[in-house]
Amino acid sequence: MPNPLLSVIIPTYGRPSYLNRAVDSALCDMASYDVEVLVIPNGPDDSWRGPLEKYRDIPSIHVYPISIAHANVARNIGLKQATGTYIRFLDDDDYLIAGNADKQIQLLEQTGAEICSGLIENVDSDLSSLGILSFPETQDFVSAVLTLSGFRLPVGNLFRRETLITTGAKWREDLPRAQDLMWMIDLAKQREWKWVHFPKPVGVWFQHEGDRLSTVKPRNDKPIQIINALFDLYEKLDKNQRLTTERLETLSSLLWNYIHWRFPYDMIYWTKVAHRTLRIAPDSRPDHAIFENAWLKHANPLLAELILAFPRKVSTLLRETKRNLTGWDYRRRL
Repeated sequence: MPNPLLSVIIPTYGRPSYLNRAVDSALCDMASYDVEVLVIPNGPDDSWRGPLEKYRDIPSIHVYPISIAHANVARNIGLKQATGTYIRFLDDDDYLIAGNADKQIQLLEQTGAEICSGLIENVDSDLSSLGILSFPETQDFVSAVLTLSGFRLPVGNLFRRETLITTGAKWREDLPRAQDLMWMIDLAKQREWKWVHFPKPVGVWFQHEGDRLSTVKPRNDKPIQIINALFDLYEKLDKNQRLTTERLETLSSLLWNYIHWRFPYDMIYWTKVAHRTLRIAPDSRPDHAIFENAWLKHANPLLAELILAFPRKVSTLLRETKRNLTGWDYRRRL
């Protein structure tokens, strides 16, 4: 039997109420011989067994339970087991949009590209639309990775499996969060990729209450691994003569975004990061409206962060106190 055209890898843990929807969406656009769905339950959880019972007699659905509760370990298992020409990674609480997701394959077939990224719809728990997530305007893959947007979410991206295998691409298994960003940073570091946009929504980023790895308050977050990866990316690009003006600007902008939003909560660490950022991009500064004020526009951005740190910290604590009294909004936007 020939290999399938598409492999869809779904790590799952503790979300049985969403799992069927994800699996069904992976199957809906493709003939059974054209798609394989690899479900990877991870960790001490058996809640997946009930939902997956309905697929027991469908040979294109494969289940590989593992004991380690880590989505990236699950994704790597799926990557190793996949046999399709193309691969996509789908979180168990998200789902694909019928009629559009399969057209990404057609675009890859037509262009010979290695990665195709489609738009993503943001949907609330009551199934109402919260709009389309932002998408980078650039046609440069590295710059897109370094731009704050929804493009990095797994549900929107499709990969040519052969190129992932030959480059040795793997999801990092030591990360507690920001796993999709690090995956993309590592891809950007490896080499240049032929990347194409698909201009329609191909998947849904589903909003719901409950713990999610991406929901972390800046005061509790010091993403040292991400910061180190960004500086490693700079050194790799610079060494291999891949560092363009656009890439340096987007890299320094992302670094300043991390610095600005977390600075009041660990000024020593973020001062070091800011100094290092200014060494590689002396004219860079936070992309924030407050730095458009006349007295800050031409000031040293690190000095401005130091001056603003205490009032910003107080302001944030007041906002959090108010939210704790009125309730946190679980919905997120990118």
